[in-house]
Amino acid sequence: MKATIIKMRRAGVLIPRPEIRHQLKWHGDLTIMDTRENGLNRIVKIARHVRGDPGPNQSREELYEPHVIWVNEERMVLAGFERVAHEGRFVDYAQSWLCMIGPEQWPI
Repeated sequence: MKATIIKMRRAGVLIPRPEIRHQLKWHGDLTIMDTRENGLNRIVKIARHVRGDPGPNQSREELYEPHVIWVNEERMVLAGFERVAHEGRFVDYAQSWLCMIGPEQWPI
């Protein structure tokens, strides 16, 4: 589904609510699926947000083990964890996404 996401945490720390409206908004396609994760050696649920056309400029964000915190007609919040490469290893941080469903122009 088409969605705009805004990350609500930075390195696992909650961004203060007044600052969330100034965070980057990522427009793209949101999917949630179960997949085999070799790094964790098990099946995991992943929310994946893909931006851009297929090819080298395409980018994506992934949220592992997402849970729906709340949902209404136009918005939802997913909470889980993100993996970040750091000094040759992966670090997992708590993360939440504010997801706005539909067109790109959304007020916060």
